[in-house]
Amino acid sequence: MELRHLRYFVAVAEELSFRRAAERLRVAQPPLSRQIRDLEDELGEPLFERNRGGVRLTDAGRVFLRGARKTLEEAARAVETARAAARGEAGELTLGTVGALTFSILPGALAAFRASHPQVDVEVREMKRDELGVALEDGRIDLAIATAMAPFRPGTKIVPVLQSDVRVGLPRGHRLARSRQPIQLTDLATEPIVFIKPEAAQGYLDWVQAVCRRAGFSPRLARGADSKEAMVGMVAAGYGVGLAPGVVAQGMRIKDVVTRKLHGDVPPFTLVAAWSEHSRSRLVPAFVEALRQQGEVPRPELLEASRLRD
Repeated sequence: MELRHLRYFVAVAEELSFRRAAERLRVAQPPLSRQIRDLEDELGEPLFERNRGGVRLTDAGRVFLRGARKTLEEAARAVETARAAARGEAGELTLGTVGALTFSILPGALAAFRASHPQVDVEVREMKRDELGVALEDGRIDLAIATAMAPFRPGTKIVPVLQSDVRVGLPRGHRLARSRQPIQLTDLATEPIVFIKPEAAQGYLDWVQAVCRRAGFSPRLARGADSKEAMVGMVAAGYGVGLAPGVVAQGMRIKDVVTRKLHGDVPPFTLVAAWSEHSRSRLVPAFVEALRQQGEVPRPELLEASRLRD
């Protein structure tokens, strides 16, 4: 049984005439009659009572008509959905994220994307940073949002979607907090630095160490915290200072911690969007654009995975 049989049957059932149905379908009457006979033979039941005055539906025909119309409607919706997906207007999109660091950009991007692509079902999966590259490669996710230091595979397409300054959190009574001079990253060379443990924020400690090494020193690591909130609390208690991207630091203010911008040659904190070079989805570029607009990154440069880890 094919959709053609259902279309022919519905036309005859609605016209109650093989001749009028053939005209409506723009086919010859003999092939139409033959298709209906084939359908009845397959079902094992007559669908029409035929007489000189025309045709009328049998009980089986009336029941079959409801199902045939529903099937044709669902097939038409499936065709339109497939065409919308091909145009990048419908479908499914699975995102892999590193969690808290993406909160500054992801909610706004999701809202904007949903407004422009209401027929797209977006799933967000929080993953470990080191899982994202493999998940892209094996197709578990369509797009990854991570820090620039994430270990993506060679050939992955990568675009920066957010760049933020780096800030330091200081106990309110700290000498650098009282100073009116700009704080240089090198001013922190002798300061104990509170950090978030790798098991709680994969990649955070790597980022802190990379930022400090670029300034020419290795950080003096103080105690590790189990969350960014715990890190702020430890800074307030005087265990050390803490480094954070500006977009994260803005949401971590408490009365006993002073947040200051760092000046000098400080590399910006960067979030990137990454996807497989084999992806043909039109939804991926559309969501990347939504991310880029939220992060206010003009004319993003396509990067190489190997460059990000250098």
